[in-house]
Amino acid sequence: MIREAIEDDIPEMVKMGENFITSTSYKDVLSFNEAQLATMMRRLIDTETGLLMVAESSHIKGGIGMVVYRHPMSDELVSSEAFWWINKEDRSGFDAVRLVLKAEEWVKSKGARWAHMVAPDEKVGKFYERLGYTPLEMHYTKAVR
Repeated sequence: MIREAIEDDIPEMVKMGENFITSTSYKDVLSFNEAQLATMMRRLIDTETGLLMVAESSHIKGGIGMVVYRHPMSDELVSSEAFWWINKEDRSGFDAVRLVLKAEEWVKSKGARWAHMVAPDEKVGKFYERLGYTPLEMHYTKAVR
């Protein structure tokens, strides 16, 4: 089942965030900050411009966080993924697809023109392409301190 998250879901989602940050390539560029992650998730629940959804059955399997905002160059309403993940042991089903599709419905309901998703690797990029997304740009990062 895909549903909008509630405050009680935040501790479990924060644990998933810790696992995501510490076990993926993001560990080299993001520090795990439990309080900040929980604050972000509360804002996604509490604001009109944020969305936090979870996939669950007997437990929370994953989630997606989205925001809508006015693009600074065009002033068009667009959306961006804050995060999207599924527990490694729960990746065999269709919950990842369901989360993205439900998030797209929400983005449309907000009147946004575009949904932007981040692909940390080519495998995820191919997944997005199968859902109709097209590559836009590549991100690069460099430590400056």
